[in-house]
Amino acid sequence: MLARSIKTRIDEMPQNVVFSYRDLNLDEVAGATIVRTLNRMVERGELTKLSKGRYYKPRVSSFGSMLPNREEIIKDLLWSNGRTIGYITGYLLFLQMGLTTQVPNILEIGINGKKNAIKRGIYKIRFVNQYNKITSANVPLLQLLDCLKYIRNIPDTTIDKSIELLTNRIAALEANKKNRLVALGLNYQPSVRALLGAIMEQYCLEVNVAALKKSLNPVSTYKIGTNILTNAKNWNIQ
Repeated sequence: MLARSIKTRIDEMPQNVVFSYRDLNLDEVAGATIVRTLNRMVERGELTKLSKGRYYKPRVSSFGSMLPNREEIIKDLLWSNGRTIGYITGYLLFLQMGLTTQVPNILEIGINGKKNAIKRGIYKIRFVNQYNKITSANVPLLQLLDCLKYIRNIPDTTIDKSIELLTNRIAALEANKKNRLVALGLNYQPSVRALLGAIMEQYCLEVNVAALKKSLNPVSTYKIGTNILTNAKNWNIQ
């Protein structure tokens, strides 16, 4: 009876959707039995095991079995029980933001806390500790700040091109989100606070950047390598 229920749920599931045994909504008490059944289906080639406890029905093309897309592979690391617990950052974020065309095989997830890297399929997944609270409303702002944080590491572009694109995104934010961006930015390292302050001062005149300025050591300098910010010296940016 249980085996038939498992097969029915699997048959109803779309291809390349990653799931755990809990997603089958069967008797939690029978968890170990369900896992054994799923592993037998893997042995028979009916399922593919992505990582411990994560499975999918592979989509097969003329080139062979296809992996689920990146977002599907990491979805459980981003949301849990309807709550945002992580967000995409690093090279995949740069790609999604149009800052680079380079496709990564290392995925980075911002989380509250520390966690060891894991492997899923062809991807290595690293976790980056985020000191601000991660919420669905904060994530787009944290991603902008992360891009400023890694501005010198974005491949296949220049620092000024990246700053120009990010400045356009920041300038397009609503006033309350710009102010929230400043508040979140205070928990980032000094070079990010300086760069954010310079961008806000030059392109978002309605935003009060006094808190950013006050948070910086007046004798520290920040080697970013930009020529696009005419007020860079005001923020000790080189």
